[in-house]
Amino acid sequence: MELVSWFTIVGAAGQCAFGARMLLQWLLSEKAGQVINPAIFWWLSLLGAVCMSVYGFLRNDAAIFLSQVLAYYVYVYNLHLKEQLKHLKRVGTLAICILPLVLLACLLTDKDAFASLLLNDEHIPSAWLIFGTVSYSLFTIRYLYQSFISHHAGQSLLPLPFWYISIVAAALVQVYGIYRSDIVLIVSQAGGLIVYIRNIMLHYKHKREQQINA
Repeated sequence: MELVSWFTIVGAAGQCAFGARMLLQWLLSEKAGQVINPAIFWWLSLLGAVCMSVYGFLRNDAAIFLSQVLAYYVYVYNLHLKEQLKHLKRVGTLAICILPLVLLACLLTDKDAFASLLLNDEHIPSAWLIFGTVSYSLFTIRYLYQSFISHHAGQSLLPLPFWYISIVAAALVQVYGIYRSDIVLIVSQAGGLIVYIRNIMLHYKHKREQQINA
């Protein structure tokens, strides 16, 4: 697999969206002195998920494709919690909700594409496909956990364990990216680690300030 190909731009666009969400969240958190969760974070996540699911398909990488499709709906749910979807017309909301399903339907109706993505050991050996799927699943699990906490709180939150899971997932995906010679994964995860660690630092800093002021 080539390190850079014509569809690298698709993955780069997705990672730019993910990078922008983390950068904005980081800057706004630094300004507030605590970890915050702006709506733009989830809109950029949605954009990134669309680009990366397409990229995963083009790379014949089921680990990327399936994890991004699942994460997509977590992002939609958080936009719902932030009451962002009510700003859209019903047609817009419906389009957002069914987009990944349309991609999956197109994949399932094309047997050759399905086999190339999921059943072709030539592109990714089974052991590495499992490793990549587990690695990417951690990224999805962090959002499932985040959604569970947010659901019970009645608002969209980014709890501390979210950032710890992010660090582990980023490290594993970095290894997977190196094996796959995937420049998109290699570069993006290196930058993400910085933001994850900083959010943990901001969390404990804010907690100490609360204890001092209590």
